[in-house]
Amino acid sequence: LSTLALLPAVRQFDIEASRHIFAELLNTYPDYLNITLINRQGDVVASGLPYVTANLADRKHVREALEKRTFAIGEFIITRVGSTAPAFAFAYPVLDENGELVGGLTAAVSLARFAHYFDATTLPPQAFIAASDHLGVRLYEYPADGHGQIGSLLNGLTWQQTLSEDRGGLFIGSGSDGIRRVIAYEPVRLTDNDLPYIYLWAGVPEAQILHPANSALMRNILLLLVIV
Repeated sequence: LSTLALLPAVRQFDIEASRHIFAELLNTYPDYLNITLINRQGDVVASGLPYVTANLADRKHVREALEKRTFAIGEFIITRVGSTAPAFAFAYPVLDENGELVGGLTAAVSLARFAHYFDATTLPPQAFIAASDHLGVRLYEYPADGHGQIGSLLNGLTWQQTLSEDRGGLFIGSGSDGIRRVIAYEPVRLTDNDLPYIYLWAGVPEAQILHPANSALMRNILLLLVIV
């Protein structure tokens, strides 16, 4: 996005040239659902995909990029420019040659992108790996067994536990499927001073973790009884 923001076609709001550049990028990088150019009011003026009209001023990433004039990270959205799909979005300001704000760029990334990291992972039975945005909305869950739908909120108690810690943590709780697990989570930030924009999660059933210790305890008790 920072490179695109320096291109003359984008800076000068050459709609046809910008549209062509965005379309070529989408063909090269299929993880992107769309790339758009917006004006200062949030109206889409160029898009890599065909569209009618759209305004993105209500999107978190767009508001922050235009207000702070810096790279901004969004949250879970359903795209509405060119297609409708679950996505995670980013934005970047566009400045003219004089350093004046003229608009912004947005990029929406397909949530299927997360699958590239986790599909080959071997997990214990009933364990999971997941990601959520800063509001606790699920972006990804593996395995996708239907208990946690993408776009749904995390379990309320689980999310409150997350908010009580600043640097990640570990706790025992029940998930959406009712299974009691030892759950670890870690917030992801751009810098140490930023608020988290994504939380990564991992959970393993408590019974699996305690099973070796319980087995050892039972063996020791039986051995003690035999000795007695």
